[in-house]
Amino acid sequence: MMEEELNYATVVFKNGGSPQKENDEDSTIYSTVKSKVPAATGTIKAAGGTAAGGGAEAGGAAAGGAAGAAAGGGAEAGGAAAGGGAAAGGAGGGAEAGGAAAAHSRHFVLLLVCLGILCVLLMACIGVIIYICGVMKAQEAVAENIIHLEKENHQLLMEKEILANETEVLTRDRDDLNRTLGVIMTFQNFPVNKFCPDKKCQPCRESWIPFQDHCYKFYERSDPWYEWEKARTFCQNRVADLVVVDSLQEQEFINNHTEYYYDYFHGYWMGLRQNEDNKWIWIDGRNETEGYWNQTKVHYDGKYAMTFPTHNVTASWGPARGTMKNKFICEHEALIRTPVS
Repeated sequence: MMEEELNYATVVFKNGGSPQKENDEDSTIYSTVKSKVPAATGTIKAAGGTAAGGGAEAGGAAAGGAAGAAAGGGAEAGGAAAGGGAAAGGAGGGAEAGGAAAAHSRHFVLLLVCLGILCVLLMACIGVIIYICGVMKAQEAVAENIIHLEKENHQLLMEKEILANETEVLTRDRDDLNRTLGVIMTFQNFPVNKFCPDKKCQPCRESWIPFQDHCYKFYERSDPWYEWEKARTFCQNRVADLVVVDSLQEQEFINNHTEYYYDYFHGYWMGLRQNEDNKWIWIDGRNETEGYWNQTKVHYDGKYAMTFPTHNVTASWGPARGTMKNKFICEHEALIRTPVS
């Protein structure tokens, strides 16, 4: 900034009356003038002004009172005008410079505020990006853990299935062993050689036919035939009993293994008879529910049932008296389970 310089002008007023004494001091009026010029120039001009004032003062003294007064009055007026103009110009320039500086300062402050806001936003964006990256990494880690857990779960499910199958096999083997033990316990003297020839056990004894975990003995001797009670005794002596039909498949199996003999009225005794209420009851105590009866009746008052060979599978049963001699069918549980045929 440019420094303001004060210039001083000297004006001497002399009265036109009687001359004053030499030792009377001159009356001097000082006026302050502000200038925009540089300090050096102002200094030179101030010096020139001082010299000019001195010359004017000397000229005024030499020329006389009137001329001096006129010159002095003109110098005073000129100095006053010059001082006023300089002061006004200095004030206007100072105000303009102050306004520019204030505007510049406001712009600078606004720029700083904007930069600060941008910095805050940038830091916030960086923070958000870092947070998002962290969340994404965490999600990736979680996804990897889920995939790993799914693989482990799948492996565990496979192992569980394998264990379940093994458990099922072991359970079936246990049940088969218990069942085999139960069959063995039904014998007072278990015929090992008949069930296990060459140390290899079979479901049934020799001449017995296996079917659905049971063994069947079809009595096919030509002589003697037996009444119902004696036929049952024959079976019981071999740890068995007369056959009990539980299903159509078993009925078909029996029908396929019986043959026609002697005449149309002879058949094979079964373990089915009437009780005192004239209801057909199997020897194991269950009510007869299959009902594969034939219209042919050997004896209308017969209380024992037999199956006739060569008849329709679902219509091959008929009643007969227990004193009639016929062939018969024995049945007992197989030592080892057999597949369904």
